[in-house]
Amino acid sequence: MMKAAVAGVAGAAVLTVIHQTTRKVSGDAPRLDTLGMRGLARLSGTPDGELSQDLYDLALIGDLAGNGIYFGMAGLGGRNSILTGALLGAAAGLGSVIIPPRIGLGADATNRTPANQALAIGMYTTGGLVAGAVYHLLD
Repeated sequence: MMKAAVAGVAGAAVLTVIHQTTRKVSGDAPRLDTLGMRGLARLSGTPDGELSQDLYDLALIGDLAGNGIYFGMAGLGGRNSILTGALLGAAAGLGSVIIPPRIGLGADATNRTPANQALAIGMYTTGGLVAGAVYHLLD
């Protein structure tokens, strides 16, 4: 259980660092933070136009926690944890591109351009790979 938690946190941290770095240097960067903020705004009844630093901070904490738990499932793959992590990451990345427009969170955060879509999928896949590799190293 502890190995999975450590692996999940590692994958989530890598995803977050890649995202935060990429959004500062590339106009094509997916805005995973915006998706989180929009989701929280919807849950709290806050209008989209009032996205604040507090909402950003809560979204970041939620992303780290949720992605950490999700990526921790790479350990379910046992000896195949790296493959399991990669598949989990790819599935999350595809979900970040496909699902938001269908649930009213907009298409602009992860679906603006093919490069934007590829970056979103690649970021999540990398997070999953890291989680799987960390689990493998700890096992």
